[in-house]
Amino acid sequence: MIVRSTVTEFNLVWSDDPALDKPSRDRFEDDGAYAAAMAAFADKLRVARDTGNYAPVLRPGSVPTVFTFRPVRGKLLTRLLDARRADGQAIGAIERLGLMVRIGFARVENDGGLVTSLRRDRDPDYPGLGEMAGDDLLTQLNDVHADLLIELGSEVATRSTHPPKP
Repeated sequence: MIVRSTVTEFNLVWSDDPALDKPSRDRFEDDGAYAAAMAAFADKLRVARDTGNYAPVLRPGSVPTVFTFRPVRGKLLTRLLDARRADGQAIGAIERLGLMVRIGFARVENDGGLVTSLRRDRDPDYPGLGEMAGDDLLTQLNDVHADLLIELGSEVATRSTHPPKP
C-alpha cells in the first residue's frame, strides 16, 4: 500500500560540523583503514539524519549546528524543478540547490550568529516560487564553505522528492 509521508520538518547537520566525531586521516596508518572508517561514519550519519538522533555521531560534550527544513512538495516542487528566472534564463544546478535551501529553510540552532536574518519574502527573480528565505542566507552559508550550501540543498532536494518512509 502506498502511504503518504507525514514528515513536515527535518533536521540536518553538515557532514563537516566540528561537533561530529568524524574520523581523522592522521589516526590511520593506511588509506584502506581510513576509507573503511569514513564509510562507517557516512552510514552512521545517514542513520542520524533519517532518525534525527545525532548523538551516536557527536564528539562527547559537543553540540552541532542544526538546520531545520520543511520539504518542498506539490506544486511548489514542480514549479521549482521547471523554474526559470524572471528574465527567462535557465536556472543551473547549484542555483536550484540554493533555491531548495531558501524555500525549505525553517530555522537554525547553535549557529553562533551565522544566520543573521530569517526574513522570508518573494524574490522577483523567481516569480511563482512564493516566499523564501532571503538571498543573504546563501551568502552566509557560503561564507562558511561552499560545500555547506551544496550539501544542504542536495539533502533538501532528496528529502523533498524521496521522503523517508513512515
